[in-house]
Amino acid sequence: MAAVNETAGRRCWRGLPMGFVVGRYFVYVIVGLLAIVLWAQLALKGMLQSGEVYPADYGSEHVEEVRQKLAAQDAFDPSVIPSAYWYLLMDEKGNELASDLGDEYSILRTVAEHLKGSDALGWHVEELPRYYDIWGSAVHHYRYARLDNGTIVLLAYQNLPQYATRELRDSRPNVLVQLGWTCAGAGAALIVGVGAWAAHVISRKLRPAAEAAARIEASDLDSPVGRSNVRQVNDLLAAMERMRAALRETLDARWRAEEERRETVTQLAHELKTPLTVVSANAELLARGEATGPDAEAAAAAVADAARELDECASRIMSAAFE
Repeated sequence: MAAVNETAGRRCWRGLPMGFVVGRYFVYVIVGLLAIVLWAQLALKGMLQSGEVYPADYGSEHVEEVRQKLAAQDAFDPSVIPSAYWYLLMDEKGNELASDLGDEYSILRTVAEHLKGSDALGWHVEELPRYYDIWGSAVHHYRYARLDNGTIVLLAYQNLPQYATRELRDSRPNVLVQLGWTCAGAGAALIVGVGAWAAHVISRKLRPAAEAAARIEASDLDSPVGRSNVRQVNDLLAAMERMRAALRETLDARWRAEEERRETVTQLAHELKTPLTVVSANAELLARGEATGPDAEAAAAAVADAARELDECASRIMSAAFE
């Protein structure tokens, strides 16, 4: 719940906590990642239902059926082998006759070396080493069938979903690997997008503080600081508003002091005119010799009094200048 405080007898909303503003973007990322995972599951389910992909247990469920079909053949016919299996046809001596593997695949050929001379039919999981295909998926299961013409067909399969055509199976990564990389790319794009969005929103919420700082830097102290809907930003803006008001008050006080000093200097300048006039007039009389006797003495006394007034005004001007 947003905090409130009492200001001028009324409740003032301080805004949302910054933790809520930032935390919601983590929620967006989590929800987005869950949506990506759900999409991947639905995509895999759709491919399974459409027959584009064999289920992960297809190999183990149909291997005996395929083996029996192969054993019943007089001559090898690869059309009975679904794309869920890799095959290698070899003669009784272990020489390769046909295969659906490229030259870079050596899994079944290595297994074939272990099976040379074997007469037993069935599983060879525990007796054979662990091999990996070009995509890094472990091939666990091997099976072989002897045809009536003496040739041997070696089968291998993975407990992973496989494309229903050899073209897709051999040209693409495994379905799960492909969906995994797609989810990883989408997740990375989601994180980058949400991060950019969060940075934009947070910078926008901090904009009032940046604008207030720019106005204060430009000596614009008359415009009040704005507000945000984030609590911590409002605390910062309130501190900047107090600083702006304090600077405004300080500048106003300095301006008033300068005005008072100018008024004092102006007043003293007017006061200087009277003694200066007295000094000037009496000094002129004395200089022309028109004042003699008591008049001369009076003129000299007037000059002395005016000089004292001038000295007093000068002292007051100096005091006003250095206040």
